[in-house]
Amino acid sequence: MQPSAPDALKVAIEPAQLSATSGESLSFALTIRNDSPRWQRLDLGLPCGVDKAFAVSIHRGATRVDEVGECHRYYVCQSRTVRLALAPSGTVMLPLTATAQSRERDANCQWKPPQPLSSGEYMLEVGLPESLEALSGGKALYVPLRVQ
Repeated sequence: MQPSAPDALKVAIEPAQLSATSGESLSFALTIRNDSPRWQRLDLGLPCGVDKAFAVSIHRGATRVDEVGECHRYYVCQSRTVRLALAPSGTVMLPLTATAQSRERDANCQWKPPQPLSSGEYMLEVGLPESLEALSGGKALYVPLRVQ
């Protein structure tokens, strides 16, 4: 089995529109689908594991609202690679979560208690590990999020 051709595999967030209750968690999936008539192989690099490999964030306009305040923290962790073999028309679903809340850091880079997001329309962003960037045109994935 040869490594996959970038146009044979498609990556998306499902469902394509999300909704959540303010302050509550929501579940969704990152899907990788083989649209070709042949088996496809993908070496999926997961730096620091699944929870760090896919950077999930919530935005209102150009502003990130789920985490406010910036502290420079560095992670030292072991990266691993998972080899996926997708059958023709096969799909892999990676479960992910987000929470409809905002967390802010204090002057010492400690988290303050989270606050529920206000009701309204947001965009949920999923940053992709380098091994999937070619499948998305080098961009993160975005889906609308309605918070009630």
